[in-house]
Amino acid sequence: MGRTQGSAPGSTIDESQLIEVTRRLRSLLPDMDSYAADWATAHAALLAAAYPAHFQAIERALEGFDFDVSSAQLDAAVAVRRAAA
Repeated sequence: MGRTQGSAPGSTIDESQLIEVTRRLRSLLPDMDSYAADWATAHAALLAAAYPAHFQAIERALEGFDFDVSSAQLDAAVAVRRAAA
């Protein structure tokens, strides 16, 4: 996997980095780890570019410590991205 065009004009997404960031975020959510919000914030540009229709909902849920909603939104975002590929 390499790089693909993101949603913003001229943006490129490093697919291997996206996979790693998404896996780490997904691993933090079931444990209701508050570090998940920090992780998402640290990687906000990548996540927002890769999951433009879902990132704000993921971020809002994390801010409210609603890890179940965050997890569901992340799963939906990944599914949409895979279907578009």
